[in-house]
Amino acid sequence: MTRTRLPLFWRVFAVNASLLTAIAVVLIVTPVTISFPIALAEAILVVAGLLVTLAVNAVLLRQAFAPLGRLAQRMEMVDLLRPGQRLLVLRDDEVGRVVAAFNRMLDRLERERQESGGRVLAAQEAERVAIARDLHDEVGQVLTGVLLQLNSIGR
Repeated sequence: MTRTRLPLFWRVFAVNASLLTAIAVVLIVTPVTISFPIALAEAILVVAGLLVTLAVNAVLLRQAFAPLGRLAQRMEMVDLLRPGQRLLVLRDDEVGRVVAAFNRMLDRLERERQESGGRVLAAQEAERVAIARDLHDEVGQVLTGVLLQLNSIGR
C-alpha cells in the first residue's frame, strides 16, 4: 500500500513550525533574559541561537527538497533524440505529478516530431512529383518540336 505524502508546502511549513515551536519552548522554559542595552553574553547567545536555528532549518529543508534535485538531474539525462525514454513515477506527491507531466510532455514531443517528419516527407515527395511532371512535360514538348522540325527538313 502506498503511503500518501503531505504536499511539499505542508512539509516545509511543518519543518519551520516545529523549529519555531522548539525555539519558543526553549525561551519559555529557560531563564534566558535580554536586557536593554543588550549585554555581550546575551548578544552571543542570541546569535548562537540564530545560527543553530538556520543550520537546523537548512538541514530539514534540504531533506524536503532533495527529491526535486534528483528529479532535475534525471530530467537532464533524458536524450530527446532517443525516443521511448521515460522517468519512473515512484511517488504520489508533487514530485510524482511533475514526473508524470514530464513523461506526457515527452510523449507529445515524440508524437509531434513524427508528425512533422511525415509532413516534411510528404512535402518533399510532392515537390519531386511536381518537378518530374514539369520535366516530363517540357522534355516531351521539346522533343515533339524537334521531331516536327526534322520531319519538315526531311521533306
